[in-house]
Amino acid sequence: MIYTMKKEQIFWVSVYLLLDCASAPLSAVLETEDYTDITDVELPPLKLLHSFCALKPDNGPCRAMIKQFFFNIHTQQCEEFMYGGCEGNQNRFATLEDCEEKCTEVYPKTRTEIKLDKDKPDYCFLDEDSGLCRGYLTRYFYNNETKKCEEFKYGGCLGNQNNFMTLEQCKRACE
Repeated sequence: MIYTMKKEQIFWVSVYLLLDCASAPLSAVLETEDYTDITDVELPPLKLLHSFCALKPDNGPCRAMIKQFFFNIHTQQCEEFMYGGCEGNQNRFATLEDCEEKCTEVYPKTRTEIKLDKDKPDYCFLDEDSGLCRGYLTRYFYNNETKKCEEFKYGGCLGNQNNFMTLEQCKRACE
């Protein structure tokens, strides 16, 4: 299935994403030991798989009351809404499963040992995230595995706070 969007829709989605969406910092609880054992943790769906998943639900101009699902970018979950039966947008799915399949990337349960450094901000431990948009901006992120700031390409919207305009800013914050 091929999805197309009008230029006006693309513009408003871009404006919405740039103005209304902000990354929340990772909240980490520091313990007295250097290592914290995290077992069988299911990580939340953080990455959208399609840009239409960022659209607000649109029940359309018709007046039917059809139960459908949409992806809520704020709660990062698929939620129910009542669809009018005509028009609307692509962020509309007949089943919860369809919505989750199209709009979320589910991470497998893992057993991980993470070293928490009390001197670094929480966002230094976030993975590289290019975001949802398709820009090609040079940015820098702190790679917690190599313990160095590295270059990556940022799409221009969403992403996370482990995203610095210069290598020096990254080093100052995270190394």
